[in-house]
Amino acid sequence: MEIQLTDFENAAFAIFNINFYIPTSKVDENTKVAHHRNAVLEQKVPLPQTDLPSVSPRSDEYELMTINEIINDNPEKGYPGLLGLVNNYLYTLNIETQCEINKYLELIKKRANGTLMTAASWIRQCVQTHPEYKQDSVV
Repeated sequence: MEIQLTDFENAAFAIFNINFYIPTSKVDENTKVAHHRNAVLEQKVPLPQTDLPSVSPRSDEYELMTINEIINDNPEKGYPGLLGLVNNYLYTLNIETQCEINKYLELIKKRANGTLMTAASWIRQCVQTHPEYKQDSVV
């Protein structure tokens, strides 16, 4: 996973350990798809199929899903989403821990469903709306 802009964002993506490793060829495909504008909302990437709640993927079985489906859920495919899995785990913890972790989960949820801009969208908007930017690619 790429590094995020803030420590808070890094922690939000690093505190859970589920194995969705994919071969380099799939990473290359994902990288190409990720470079499209609004990819987090509009493009689909291969997700290794697992027998949830197991953390190990089945070999060479992939399902194309949007980031929103991967993170939040895909009821049509019977996939609870990563946040669904995490929330099931959270119910076993004390309320203080749940509240602390929920702050991170909200960030992830909102980035995936488009209610909070990705870092790339935020930077693009900041540059494009800056009063000194002259639409000449000079920042």
